[in-house]
Amino acid sequence: MDGIFNIAKPAGMTSHDVVSRMRRILGMKRIGHTGTLDPMATGVLPICCGRATRIIQYLDLDFKTYRCSMALGTAFDTQDVWGRPVAEATAEALAALSEDRVRAVMAGFQGQIMQRPPMYSAVKVNGKRLYQYARSGETVEIRAREVAIPALTVERVVLGPETWQADFLVTCTKGTYIRTLCHDAGEALGVHGAVLALDRVQTGIFREKDAIRLEDLADMSPEERAAASVPAYAPLIRLGRGRTGPADAFRFVNGLPLREEAVAVEAGPDLQGVPEFLLEKGAYDRLYLLFLGDTFLGVAEKRETGYLPVKVFAQGTDLLIGERRDHIQEA
Repeated sequence: MDGIFNIAKPAGMTSHDVVSRMRRILGMKRIGHTGTLDPMATGVLPICCGRATRIIQYLDLDFKTYRCSMALGTAFDTQDVWGRPVAEATAEALAALSEDRVRAVMAGFQGQIMQRPPMYSAVKVNGKRLYQYARSGETVEIRAREVAIPALTVERVVLGPETWQADFLVTCTKGTYIRTLCHDAGEALGVHGAVLALDRVQTGIFREKDAIRLEDLADMSPEERAAASVPAYAPLIRLGRGRTGPADAFRFVNGLPLREEAVAVEAGPDLQGVPEFLLEKGAYDRLYLLFLGDTFLGVAEKRETGYLPVKVFAQGTDLLIGERRDHIQEA
């Protein structure tokens, strides 16, 4: 099983809990998720299995979309309502709120912004995760980092008397904390804010309406599970795409570079709309998915001298199986 499952994460499970459950269901150890969801959050959690775990590093360019309910009036140490209350807004501050004010403040977070990760997060500082500092009562300097929010739509605002809440749909880049967005918006409004409910409705090509529940996956036959997964290369829609012949395919899977003329390019990398700060860490404008027929060989980097293997997925036996299949079809 070398593919990716679009799993619907339920509330109350950590992302690691989902991985552990998947290992039991599929009977394999080599499994990883592509983006952490907080325990009480729900929604899309792509799970990579087998050799597909090797593409996780290339998903940094994917945009994620969340539907969030933000509670107004109280600040929490975890920046969500499951933490410890640390501050309360005054009745006067809440009474002064208006829907127009809420919408205007939320609109101010759209675009490229600087955001400081929350203390209760897995971000590492000096080799130690922030939540470890928080649990031990230690303080540490947290540097703000650049994130992008290309779209943010406020869907509903409720201002008292019992409920103070704003619901919104947000599309953002990897590394954006919706908890921090709610916290910062609440501070800008002068009434504090925290996540009340969070649902990830899409990440890259994976959509919530297509997601599979863990219990349904457990009831599937091996054939049904194979049909429910997508190949490792499927989410890498921003990388270029090219094909090569059998002899050069064997060279590639053995780690040898290919001449430029050995690769027939079908499409170049598509990085339109991707913020520059996300492109700084990788040569994304030179990365190509390489195929022999319908066999995915791996990721190659285009250089002046040709194509260099940077991530090989196929093995020699995969190519031999493909050749035998072709001979049978021809016969």
